[in-house]
Amino acid sequence: MPRKEVLRIEKLKTHYYTLGGIVKAVDGVDLRVYKGELVALVGESGCGKSTLAFSIMGMVPPPGRIVSGKIYLSDINLVELSDEELRKIRWSKVSMVFQGAMNSLNPVMKVGDQIIEAMLYHDVISRPEEGRSTVKHLFELVGLDPNRIDSYPHELSGGMKQRVVIAMAMALNPDLIIADEPTTALDVTTQAKIMEVLKDVQKKTGVSILLITHDLPLVAEVSDRVYIMYAGKIVETGDVFTIFKSPRHPYTQGLIGAVPSIRGPKKKLVALPGEPPDLRFPPPGCRFHPRCSKAMDICGKKEPPRIEFGPDDFVSCWLFAKEGERK
Repeated sequence: MPRKEVLRIEKLKTHYYTLGGIVKAVDGVDLRVYKGELVALVGESGCGKSTLAFSIMGMVPPPGRIVSGKIYLSDINLVELSDEELRKIRWSKVSMVFQGAMNSLNPVMKVGDQIIEAMLYHDVISRPEEGRSTVKHLFELVGLDPNRIDSYPHELSGGMKQRVVIAMAMALNPDLIIADEPTTALDVTTQAKIMEVLKDVQKKTGVSILLITHDLPLVAEVSDRVYIMYAGKIVETGDVFTIFKSPRHPYTQGLIGAVPSIRGPKKKLVALPGEPPDLRFPPPGCRFHPRCSKAMDICGKKEPPRIEFGPDDFVSCWLFAKEGERK
């Protein structure tokens, strides 16, 4: 039985038009999220992960804009919608947990009122009083004391504020939650608790989650499938076991090789040489080839083909191309 697609992105390009040149932050990305799964999007800082999230939400900041491609939320192409139509879909169909919860909350409004405000805007309730029981239930769902509904953001710890933001993302029962580095600036213990909350919410509600992070141990623990992003492109994807047990792309191998293992045998950590490219002037061919120890002549000349091993399982690398295609 085929799985139901919640999100499908096809050949998406989002660029920033700056005085210094065109920054190709997202450059031809394909991505899928199915109902009830947690998909991780992994890559170094600056590779375009957050820009992809803002593209889905229709919130790309100036001077950026979507140049081409399609973003289907169920059967709706978000790229074709007006600003007013997008406002109706945000939070009701797709919501987002932003980096840094404090920046997501109004410091002069009670946290419960901020969630109720979204419910009023989307006509879920007609009066503020009607939303209080729902918000209290959401707080219980994310492990918060329901009485915190009347607290201001400054009265809450970092972990508590992040739980409020997750509750806000859940308020209108969306099909998809985008969690953009949801554990940023939190201590390790609180990070683990926040991810437990997200997984628990997913299990209880069946919501799909797109987790954006560079925390590989976290990805290995919570995700179903993984997309590896480098310099604006998806270079590899597969289920979490394939990615961590048998990574194919040299970039994926480098990321995993740079993470210490607590349980596995002791080994020397290997750092990736060099730096990510300037996305105004990306290198020709494979964008990773200047840093790749396995690079061949063709890697610097032609963009690698997408080699598929199964549904939602592919790598973009010349190492896996047929001999004749490398010439």
